Amino acid sequence: MERLIRHLRVALPRLRDSGTRLGSEAELLDSYLAVMAGLRACTLQFSSDWPAELNDRALPPMLLLPLLQRALRLAWQEQQRLPSQCQLKASVWGPGEQGLRLELRLNLPGLCGDDASLREVAARLRASSAGPAELRCHSEAGHTVFTLELEP
Repeated sequence: MERLIRHLRVALPRLRDSGTRLGSEAELLDSYLAVMAGLRACTLQFSSDWPAELNDRALPPMLLLPLLQRALRLAWQEQQRLPSQCQLKASVWGPGEQGLRLELRLNLPGLCGDDASLREVAARLRASSAGPAELRCHSEAGHTVFTLELEP
């Protein structure tokens, strides 16, 4: 119950926001994973990795959480298990290092696929980004990595 209350406190104020910040999105993912870990009686560890100055970097809303929800749903449906670790990495890239690259890494392979919800997140990314944007997914030795690249 405490995990759900924390998640609601994190998520509800964002419902009317037209944008978000990287640090806030990390907090939202962490609180959501805590709720899922409680529901499934498993361990879901969250970690983030980026320079402190990126915490306030603006992001389009509702990209990372739907991507994570989709990955967890697919993991449960197809593999009857959830990843135990989720890491969000962020870095600057591109000309003048003005772009933002996000990597959402889950320690479970095979979560890419091509379905309507993944296409919807990709379309939302392109529509809400100020410049060109791309969503890619690949599985590698024991992991699935979603990469979002946003240009200014």
